[in-house]
Amino acid sequence: MIKKVLFLLIIFLQTNAQDIPDKIKLYTLYTPSHEIFLKKWFLPTLKDNYELVIEFHKQISPDGAGSSVSFSQTMLAKTKLILRGIHENWGECFIYSDVDIQFFKPTKSLLLSLLKDNDLIIQKGDPRGGLCAGFFMCKANEKTLKLWGEIKKYMINHPKMDDQETMELFLRNSNPFAIKWDYLPNAFYGAGIIKSKFWLPGDSLTFPSEDIVLHHATCTRGIQNKIKQLEYVKRIVQTKTLKKKNSKFLRTMKQVIQQSQPQTHFADSI
Repeated sequence: MIKKVLFLLIIFLQTNAQDIPDKIKLYTLYTPSHEIFLKKWFLPTLKDNYELVIEFHKQISPDGAGSSVSFSQTMLAKTKLILRGIHENWGECFIYSDVDIQFFKPTKSLLLSLLKDNDLIIQKGDPRGGLCAGFFMCKANEKTLKLWGEIKKYMINHPKMDDQETMELFLRNSNPFAIKWDYLPNAFYGAGIIKSKFWLPGDSLTFPSEDIVLHHATCTRGIQNKIKQLEYVKRIVQTKTLKKKNSKFLRTMKQVIQQSQPQTHFADSI
């Protein structure tokens, strides 16, 4: 646990404040079914001054659920948005994020320190190393342009494939464009990162040892279940934060009491 915390602290400090761009673009896409996530969870909890590019897309999938041709069509629109991000940020970097995410800490400095010489850093989807294409930072260069261009082409030719499944093929399984990539730490938390188990309201989740930076509502199905998971994780994080504050307060008070107690000095024996 201590090693993980120190690791995150070191990479954070390695990024000099002067090297942090004033504005980094964050792209996201939402449909009517997901507007509640954008307005209630995503935007109100965002901690950084990203330049937001928010694209609305008409509802194709009846409930916004995955594993359908209509869902894959929405993900094709997402892929086109990512390609737009590459063209608009050539030579720089940008972020793509789904809207069913809540933030608990600033992310920009940490992401830049993690990106380093990688072309892409991405959220982990499960303990086996599956990708989660719902949150990543990406450099806009020739390699990533080829990657997402190929993902788009493959999805058009295979209508049942979504962006995440296709990304698995061209990044994790084969990597024909020699993309240098890495996973984000578990602090960029998704419900399936530690235990890949389908989540239902009332179930518990396993959390990483480090404080989480954000939470992506995954490993469940349906808008209401995602909302329930966001509420559940928010309660857990708030409870942990309160316990830490109380513990810190008690330690401080103990030190104050000890320092305020009169010291008894005894004369040396003659």
